[in-house]
This record gives sequence, structure tokens and C-alpha cells, in this order.
Amino acid sequence: MFKRYSLLALTLLLIGILILSTGCYSQPSNKPASSEQQNELDSKAQEISPEAYVLLLFKGNETSEDEAKKIISVLPKLNWSLYEKQSNGGAIKLLTWLYERKCDNMEVQDIANILKATQGLDGAFVEQYANIVGKLCYNNLERFIDALTTLDNKQAEQIYKFLKYSFTYDSAIDKDSLKKQLNTLLNSQKTTKVQKEVIKKAYWHFAITQKGRLFHKTQGGCSFSNSPFFQISVYLTLIYVIQFSEILILPVE
Repeated sequence: MFKRYSLLALTLLLIGILILSTGCYSQPSNKPASSEQQNELDSKAQEISPEAYVLLLFKGNETSEDEAKKIISVLPKLNWSLYEKQSNGGAIKLLTWLYERKCDNMEVQDIANILKATQGLDGAFVEQYANIVGKLCYNNLERFIDALTTLDNKQAEQIYKFLKYSFTYDSAIDKDSLKKQLNTLLNSQKTTKVQKEVIKKAYWHFAITQKGRLFHKTQGGCSFSNSPFFQISVYLTLIYVIQFSEILILPVE
């Protein structure tokens, strides 16, 4: 009798252990499907080209924030000319989407990734990309400066050129406001030495676009007044006029 009860108790114990072990083993399989899809996309990012990966994720205005983060993270490896071919002319659409995104609270790393995305820029892409750089600088200056400090010298010089273009031609940028922001950061005790060096370079490119210039942009490019010969001629003419007017007003003895 005792042996029979012992055998029953042992059987029940084994059944209980099997139930518990089965429950514990099956628990990891209860992950949401979205996480599995995310892991699948992450693995694909390592298997396919950056252009194909962005093409897989980008859905225009329907692109989710998570997809947007992933797109921005691979932009430093993206070649715009290759993406243009693979997307059947979709590069300008992607650039426009980047420009229209809110950037007030964009993270420094995301800004840095966009600033590094300069491979294969050509033609109309250059102008749109310059607009993106200018908007990032104007709307999120402090984080933009921090992002600039993470670039190497070659990359930074490229961005300064895009900034110069944007400062010159983008009417959406309030020049006086930006100048005040740059001065405030430059004179702040919280600003580091590295940050101040970047600010000085950005300010210099901003300042030279604010000086009185004798040329203007036309639909066919820059007008004749952009040539050094024309500018020198104008300056010499001004000097001559000033000297001639001084002669005219000299008192007669």
C-alpha cells in the first residue's frame, strides 16, 4: 500500500515538473511579431547594400519613426547616384523627405549621420542637400555644432561649403537671428574649445555671405558681374570717382 502511494506521488511530481519545464521552454516564443520583423530587417541591413536597404524601408510620408531612424543610420554609407538608379529617380524624393522632417529635437547622432551623407551628390541633389544642412543648422544650432565636431576635416569642409551655399540663397533662414545665435554660443563659458573652433569656421562662412557683393545668381548661373575683372573694374571706377570729386571741391586759391 505504501509503495503504491509513493509511486502515485512520484508520478504526480514528474508530471508537475514536465508541465513547468514545458511552460518555461515555450515562454520565449511569445515575442511580438514586430520585434521579429525588426530583427529580420537588421539582418538584411548587413546582407544587402545601403541603397537597397533604404529602398526597402522608405515609404515616403508613410515611413514610421522607427524606419526613419534606421534610414538615417545608414545614410553615411548611401551613394545618392546609385540610389537614384535603383529607385528609378527617387533620390530627390528622399532628400525632400529629409528636408521636411522636423529637426528641432533631432539627436546629435542623427544629425551627424545626415552630414556624412555626401557620397554621389550631383546636380539638383546638391542644392536640396544644402537646404537640408542649412535647416539643420538654423533650427537646431547647438546640436548641429556638436554633430560637426564628430566629423573629420574633409567631411567638415564639405559641410561648410554647403552651409555657405544655404546661407547665401535660402531665404527661409533668418540671417540676423542666426548671427546672434552664433555670437551667443561663441561667447558662452559653457562652449568647449572644440565647439568654438567649429563655430568660428561656421561664422566665417556665414559672414562672407553677408558682405556687400557685386554679383548675383541668375537662372543660367552667375552673371558677368561675378567675374573678378568686373569687380576690379567697379572698385577702380569708384576710386576714380572719389578722387575726381575731391578735385572738384578743392578751394580755389
